[in-house]
Amino acid sequence: MVILTLPHLIRHLGLTLLIPGIVTGDKLNQNFAFSTAIGDYITLILGIMAICGLEKNWSRSYYIAFVFNIVGLIDIIIAGIKGFRYQVIFELGPQWYVVNFWVPLLLVTHFISIIFLLESNYHDQRK
Repeated sequence: MVILTLPHLIRHLGLTLLIPGIVTGDKLNQNFAFSTAIGDYITLILGIMAICGLEKNWSRSYYIAFVFNIVGLIDIIIAGIKGFRYQVIFELGPQWYVVNFWVPLLLVTHFISIIFLLESNYHDQRK
């Protein structure tokens, strides 16, 4: 689980959306930028908590990891919907690489993690 969570530690890059004109274009929709940056930041914090919990075998680490994955997946879906709605692709600047190379990896790791967590919970209940 920790290995699947590690790629999400780059989600701090979403905060760069809050500085239009430096990393992104001047006309980047601020509704998109703010919600995406906050969602990424919350997901990052939950990811750090999940990694710490999993490494130290906290009793609630399963739930923290599950919440991290659900929140992160919802964040990516909302950002994608808003990105299409506001047509932000031309204003992303270097963030374009995050969208095209990191987001697919993050989606895959979320799906694999959720499947793993659901199966492990299923096996725990059967014992």
